[in-house]
Amino acid sequence: MLSIGILALLGFVEHERKAMPCNNIEINIDESNEMFFIDNQDVMEMIKLIGDTLIGQEIGQIDVHKLEKIINRNPSVENAHVYKTINGEVIIEIKQRTPLFRVFSMSGESYYIDKLGYFMPLSDKYTARVPVASGYIFEKYAPNADVTIYDIIKNDSIASKTIIDDVFLIAEFISKDAFWNAQVDQLYVNIDRDIELIPRVGNHNIIFGNAENMEEKFNKLLVFYQKALPNIGWNEYKYINLKYKDQIICSK
Repeated sequence: MLSIGILALLGFVEHERKAMPCNNIEINIDESNEMFFIDNQDVMEMIKLIGDTLIGQEIGQIDVHKLEKIINRNPSVENAHVYKTINGEVIIEIKQRTPLFRVFSMSGESYYIDKLGYFMPLSDKYTARVPVASGYIFEKYAPNADVTIYDIIKNDSIASKTIIDDVFLIAEFISKDAFWNAQVDQLYVNIDRDIELIPRVGNHNIIFGNAENMEEKFNKLLVFYQKALPNIGWNEYKYINLKYKDQIICSK
């Protein structure tokens, strides 16, 4: 009888909890990556897709899983988690995507590639300060919206036809190194499909080639920066070519 009484009480409490009206919506947007693509007003607009407002609705009738799916469909959102509390609150926690670089394609289209390799459209309300990739890049945003760079890398037939995967790998390496992240301002794909790095300091272009032997190329460029350019001058050369093994070819 005691067990039956406890079960009945728990059932009553659960029924009362579900019938409790939603009294608050708490939205927590993680801005630790210093990105500001979405704000609370944007989230409230998403909420309207499942109802004008959640405030006053019975907490048990609110479909948090549906709301979570709607928020996760936003291209600026990396991950969203929505849940309800016993106090009648709906908590929405959002992590924004972090762009790695911005692409300007040959068609005139522009979009981001984020750190997870996802294609990401521009935002009307915020522009991320990230390196730019331009030149002979033909990949468009729309056809690749559901494909990551890592999917391209794994598919030999696609990888052989595109340069965007090499641009991503080089940009990723640069982002993880404090010196190169401060020095490299732009990546340019020339007509020969070689990737050139445009530095912030110096009037030279760095012909990098593709992403093969990437760490070795950056290491020998760093040695060249440390040993040669201070004596020769940072503006002495127009091109610094890293494509060839165990050598650097410079041209004025």
